[in-house]
Amino acid sequence: MFNLNKGRAALPLVGLVNSILLLAEQQKWKVEAQHIPGVMNKEPDSLSRLDRSGDYAINKDILHTALMKLKVEITMDAFATRINRQHRKFCSVTKDIWAMARDGLSISWENQTPLLHPPIPLLLRTIRKVKEDQVRTAVIIAPKWPGQYWYTELLEITVQMIRLGQSEQVLIPGERLFRFLLEDYGLKQAVVQRIVEAWHGQWRRHVSALTILAKYLEQNNQQWKELRALEQPSAFMANFLSYQMEQGASDNSLKSCRGALAVLLSFIGYKEEEVHSKLVAQLMKPVLMRTRHRDREIEQWDLNILLEQIVKEEVELLRSNLSIEETMTVSLTLCMIFTVARLAELFRATLINETEKEITLETVILKKPPRIIELKLKKALDQRVCPVRWWKAWYNNRDKDLNPTTGYLWNTSKLNRTNSPDSLSKRIRSLMQKAGIARGFTVTSVRSATITKLINMGANATAVDRFTHHSDVASTVRQYYDKN
Repeated sequence: MFNLNKGRAALPLVGLVNSILLLAEQQKWKVEAQHIPGVMNKEPDSLSRLDRSGDYAINKDILHTALMKLKVEITMDAFATRINRQHRKFCSVTKDIWAMARDGLSISWENQTPLLHPPIPLLLRTIRKVKEDQVRTAVIIAPKWPGQYWYTELLEITVQMIRLGQSEQVLIPGERLFRFLLEDYGLKQAVVQRIVEAWHGQWRRHVSALTILAKYLEQNNQQWKELRALEQPSAFMANFLSYQMEQGASDNSLKSCRGALAVLLSFIGYKEEEVHSKLVAQLMKPVLMRTRHRDREIEQWDLNILLEQIVKEEVELLRSNLSIEETMTVSLTLCMIFTVARLAELFRATLINETEKEITLETVILKKPPRIIELKLKKALDQRVCPVRWWKAWYNNRDKDLNPTTGYLWNTSKLNRTNSPDSLSKRIRSLMQKAGIARGFTVTSVRSATITKLINMGANATAVDRFTHHSDVASTVRQYYDKN
């Protein structure tokens, strides 16, 4: 049953609902709603999505400002997904191993300060659960709709109220545009969800560009569905990018917008030549020229500097002064050194085998030619920098129910925020700076320093090419890494 309040169905349903509630009260029944899968309940399910077609999220900056004014620190997000959550502890609307629960209403909120931003149909249940669980402090995000049946009960428990502003100003569409077009294209929601999750840390940047696109469509009075039937997709893309240039968008923003729109159009059926046209390439040429990589000779730092810092960290490890996250960071750094793998490749890795003397990981190289490779870590003579020893120091202490699979391998606890390539990169850079390596060097320079050391120790460039999984044809090592 779905009550469209203020609609034609409202009055006829009132009597029916009252009769049901009266009967339940007389018989002392406990009425509880149960979810019926959409495939078995198509019509009501489609109606229930009218207010939440896509994932909305409150703007983080606006929420942070509001919480500061309220002087409240939330301890969990009760209605969220991994992508739009506002706290590391969250309850997901879909199955997620990182979530505290799949249904935020199914767990107790006692002794919590929850952030409650439920779908509108769940607002009444949310308000009543706050009362039932005797929650001392909660932050509820709800529209100001005085005519709604839940609004009176909301006011009864409200101690302080802050008006955030108009919904279009405080709510960001998130992946709403992306999801809408892919589902309209014919993909099931579960498929779209898997595509979104495959982006990992890059998804937020992708969504930011799509949000710019959504605003552009709104300003031009264009419906999202019109993107499915563009006669000249290259012309649309050129007009969109040209408008952003006129608005003073940065070069990096323009590149992000072009990439996000190109991916979106290719996903919904447009041909490669339509998405990556010469017209758009010519328009973006000045942008690419301004942001092109400057190939200059850079003196590489000595790998021994980082290894010496790891030796110092080993002393702290013996004293039990290192956290599991810090130990994991050292282990990941040693993995980069001993396998000469890229951070992204290690992030995608899966644990295949673990013995006393050897750790075997499997990962995918996406650079052409794409292939699956095995990375083996073996015991080193110097135990202070032994990758197997450091691996066991953190891995044996992580949560046992965490799957060592792609995207989840380099995490220590379900309660902590999911590590992304960006967060892992920050951790490694912090270790590098602790060793005295200049801030200007990126995590990729660990790989560069390792390759340079191999060359200095007498390894020929062809052998290093093969060891580092570079192309045998291209003299990549000689061009980029033989710097000292």
